[in-house]
Amino acid sequence: MTKFTILFTCILLSACAATNPYIAPAPSQDNATIRGYKSGGVFNNFNVSRIMKIDDKDNADAYDFTKEISVMPGEHGFIIATVFNQSFWKNNNEAYSEVRAKLLPGHHYHIMEIVQNERVKIWVADQNGNTVSPVVSNPYKMVKDQTIVIFNR
Repeated sequence: MTKFTILFTCILLSACAATNPYIAPAPSQDNATIRGYKSGGVFNNFNVSRIMKIDDKDNADAYDFTKEISVMPGEHGFIIATVFNQSFWKNNNEAYSEVRAKLLPGHHYHIMEIVQNERVKIWVADQNGNTVSPVVSNPYKMVKDQTIVIFNR
């Protein structure tokens, strides 16, 4: 029975691990950084955009949306998961977007979003608030009976 338990635990843990992880370069002035977005409260009227993937690689820090992620300069693709709630009494909503941006060395970037007309608009902005990517617009859907994890160190 013990061998089975150990084998089952190993299989379970390996299934939970990222299969294609993003490995960030060491932070330096030659690299760019990017982070997610959060506004509003904790239980209601919140908007959170997490960087789930960078260049089709899983971001292990996706739930720490305030963390500055080091990225090599150049053009990158980001998969962004946006979760928002407009009222404590309503279910959460979510949308997934893919946005591409060219990041410059030594610059800091962040995800921006706006919920408008049944859609979520996502883009990348630089440290001065300038838009540096196309604005991507996707419909959102209601998330039913799901716990949304908001982690912020």
